[in-house]
Order: sequence, then C-alpha cells, then structure tokens
Amino acid sequence: MCYINCHTHFYDNTAAYQIINLTNDFTVPDIDTFFSAGIHPWNIREQAIDDLLTGLDILAAQGSIVAIGECGLDRACDIPLSTQKSVFTSQLDIATAHQLPVIIHNVKADSDLLQIRKARGIETPWILHGYHGSPENARKLTTMGCMLSFGDDRNSKVRRVLSSVHTNTLLLETDDRFMSIATIYASAAEILNLELTVLKKIIFQNFATLFNIEKDVS
Repeated sequence: MCYINCHTHFYDNTAAYQIINLTNDFTVPDIDTFFSAGIHPWNIREQAIDDLLTGLDILAAQGSIVAIGECGLDRACDIPLSTQKSVFTSQLDIATAHQLPVIIHNVKADSDLLQIRKARGIETPWILHGYHGSPENARKLTTMGCMLSFGDDRNSKVRRVLSSVHTNTLLLETDDRFMSIATIYASAAEILNLELTVLKKIIFQNFATLFNIEKDVS
C-alpha cells in the first residue's frame, strides 16, 4: 500500500500520490502529479488579489488543480483579519463553484473557520493542514466535514490531538519540510498504535474518497 503526501511544497518521489502547493505565480510544472493553488494569508499584501482570483478560477476550470489552497486565516500575522476573511471567502466561492476541496492554513482561527463554514452552509471538504489545535476543536471541525492533516509531530500538543481524532478524518503531509513522508507515517502509526500497513490503508481510503481515486496503488 502506497504513501500519500496530502500537502507538500516539493516534489516527493517516495509518495505514490501527493498534492504540491503551487508558488504564487500559479505556474503548473510539467510533472505528473496533483497540484493545489491558493492565496496564502501571509502574501495578501504583496499580491494583485483580483488577478490572482481570476487565475485561480481559470486553473480550477481547466482541471489543473485538485484543491484550492493553501489559503485561510492567521491571527498571528499582521494582515487585518477582515481582509484575510474577504480573500479567503472569495477562494471558498471558487472552490464551491468547481466542487474542489480546500487546503486550509489555520493559526489560532478555529472558531472563525467554524463560524464561516456554518454561516455559509459549506459542504465541500476542508483539509486543515498541519493541524495543531485542541482535541475539542478538532472534534468540532471534523463533525462539520473537515479533514485534519498532520506532519511534524514533535510538539506534544500535536501528538495529543492526533491520538484523539477519528482515523476516517486523518491525512498526513510533509508541508515545507525536507523530510520523508515515510517518517511521518511511522511516527503517526506509533502514536495511533496501528500497524503501518493499516495506517497506509486508512490514509489511502481517506484520500481516495476526497479526490475520487478508484484504483489502489501497491
């Protein structure tokens, strides 16, 4: 059973499936893999937002990306939250129009995300990447149709929430770290007290459901 890397900024030749986050110019490399694209909250001030939203909509319409993101909310950065929410919800509209999952950057914004998802009646899947919130908020988010993706688990808080989530809401990633997805899997299997082969099957099934993959890869 294969390794799945649901969010990375680098090509990973050890993963059978991966989603590479495109750089800010949204140029799609000539690589046979999956891509995501979005406007990160850190970059809002530097960008021509309307042009990027148009470009994002075109990529989605062309089928060049399988997910919108990463995008989201970050209460620790200096971009006004109201501005972040405006850019974020515009991307949610694109995701809804094209029925694409959203890969979400979330820093101290669980309650904001929950409020937006509920108020807008959003049903398209959200993947909260690098999740490090509380087990309580994790349960609220997954109850509302969100998936949680975990990477570096050296933080004891991350290990605690990982061990608390239902495995049918779980994904794994390397994000922007130069590390093997196999290392992430091995650590997660230990935390969850699962055989590695069992965890691989769980992650594959979760990923396949999200992205309509029908055939297993050994």
